[in-house]
Amino acid sequence: MLEDWQKPVEKPHSAHKLTRFLGVAALGVLPAHIGGVTATHVYPAHIQTANYAADVSLSYTRFDTVEASSILGGVYLTFDSKVPSPAVTVEPTLRPEIVDSYVRGGTQGLVVSEEQMRASLEQVALQLGERYATGSALAMLLTMGAYSAVARRKSREAAIALVASMGLAISYQGVSAATTYTRPYQKIELDGLAGSLLKQGELVLDGVNKRSQQIQPYFASWLELQKALAKVATPMEKEQSSEGPSFLLVSDIHGVNMYSSLEQVIKEEGITAVIDSGDLLNMGRVQEAELAGIFDNIAKLGVPYIIVLGNHDRSSPDDTALIDRLMAIPNVVVLQPGRDRFQVAHFGDLKIAGVNDFMRWYGDDNKDNAVKQKPVWELFNRTFAGQEIDLGISHEPAAAEKLQAVITNSGHLHKDQVNGTHIVTGTFTGGGIFGYGDATPPDAQSSEQSYGILRFDDQCRATRLDTLRFHGAFEGKPTRDSVTFTFFDKKKPEADATKTRDCTNQEFSVVTATTPRDVAR
Repeated sequence: MLEDWQKPVEKPHSAHKLTRFLGVAALGVLPAHIGGVTATHVYPAHIQTANYAADVSLSYTRFDTVEASSILGGVYLTFDSKVPSPAVTVEPTLRPEIVDSYVRGGTQGLVVSEEQMRASLEQVALQLGERYATGSALAMLLTMGAYSAVARRKSREAAIALVASMGLAISYQGVSAATTYTRPYQKIELDGLAGSLLKQGELVLDGVNKRSQQIQPYFASWLELQKALAKVATPMEKEQSSEGPSFLLVSDIHGVNMYSSLEQVIKEEGITAVIDSGDLLNMGRVQEAELAGIFDNIAKLGVPYIIVLGNHDRSSPDDTALIDRLMAIPNVVVLQPGRDRFQVAHFGDLKIAGVNDFMRWYGDDNKDNAVKQKPVWELFNRTFAGQEIDLGISHEPAAAEKLQAVITNSGHLHKDQVNGTHIVTGTFTGGGIFGYGDATPPDAQSSEQSYGILRFDDQCRATRLDTLRFHGAFEGKPTRDSVTFTFFDKKKPEADATKTRDCTNQEFSVVTATTPRDVAR
C-alpha cells in the first residue's frame, strides 16, 4: 500500500477545469461592468453642437432610458428592449454662443439640425465604448491583482477567465446598446419648463419683451385712470400728508421679461425702488434669466431693485448662482446674500429688510408649509431683534406674515391680497410657465397679472397700496381688470413711536447686518 504522500497527484478533469473557468469568468463580469460604467462617470463622453455641450455617462442601476436634465427641466426617453442596457445620463450645459443665437433667432436659433445630432451621437457612442472598455480592463487588472494577493500565486487560467469576463461585459454592453437605443423610443416624458414649453410653444420666450414694449401705451392710460380714481377714493385727511417714498411691488416673474412695462410705471409714478418678493426663475438656473435678457433690463430700470429669493430661485440648498449674478448688477440689493448675512435698504429713515425662502419647489410635498417656514421667520426675527424695520419681505406668506416689521410683503400665491398689514403681491407676469396648468389650452390667455404700488408719507409711515390687475400681456392684447386702493393706519414701529423720522429726502443707502453666531442657520 502506498502512503498518501506517495500517491500521484490527480490532475483535475477537463470538465472540472471548464466549469471553474466559466465560473470565474461569470463572476468577473460584474466588476468588469462596474469598472466600465465608473470610467464613464470619471471621464464622461462629451457631445457638442453649435449651441450645446453635454457630458454623457452610463447608469449603474437604471436601464433602457435616456435621461437629460437642463435649465429647461428634464427629458426622459424610455425604450422597450428585451436585452436590458444601462441607462444613458446626459448632463447638458449651455455654451456662451447660445445667448447670441437666442438674441438673433429666438427659440428657432436654439434648434439642433439632424446632421449635427447624428454626428454627435455617433461621436459620443464611440467615446462611451472606449471609456467602457478602458474601465473594464482596469477593473480586471485590479481584480487579478487582488486574486493573486489572496491566493499568493499567479494563475494563468484565472487571468484568461478574467479577460473573458471583460470580453463578455464589453460584448454585452455593445449588443444591448445597439439593440436598445437604435430603436424608436416607446415613451417620452418631460417635466419642468421643458414640459411646459412643449405645450405652450414659443408663447413665453419669444417676443415677450418686444410685446412688453408695445403695450406701454396701455400702461400709460391705465396709470392716468388710476391717478384720477385715487383722487376720488383717497380721503381728504389722508391726501394732505406729504409724500415719502413709493415702491413698486412685483413677484413671481418666473423667467419672463416684461421689464419694459415696468419702466413706464416707474416713470409715471415716480417710483423710488422696485421690490421683488422672489421666484425670478423657474428651475433655479441663472441661464433662464440670461436668455430672456432679464438681468440687462433690471440694470436699465434706473432705480434700486430690492429682492429676496423664492422657492424657484436655486437648484440646490447651497446654490448661490442667482445671488452672485444679481449682486453684480449695480442697482440690485439682495436682502439676504448669505446664510447669516443680510443687507438693509435705507430710504431716509425708512428701513427695508428681508429673508430668502429656504425651500425648493421640486421634491417638496407641499404639506405643513407653515411649519417648514418657521426657520425662515425665526432667522429674520432673531437677526433684527430690537431693530425698527418698516417693511419686511419674504417669498412665502407663511413666513412673511410673522416677520417683526410694521408692514410685511410676500408673493408665491400668484394672487394678490391684503391681510391687515401683510401684503401678498400677485404675479406680474401671470406666473410665466407656472401660470399654466396641465389642462390649460395652448391658445388660452395668460393668468391674471398684477403689481402694487406701496406709498409712504414723509414720516416713513405706510399710507396706501394701489393694486392694478390685468391679463393678456403675453398675447399683446393687455386688458385691465381692476384697480384696488388699500389704506393703512399711519403706524410707526413701537420702539420708534416717540421719534420724528424723515422720509422726504429718500436718501438711499445699504447697511449690512449679521445674525448672531449662536442663532445663525
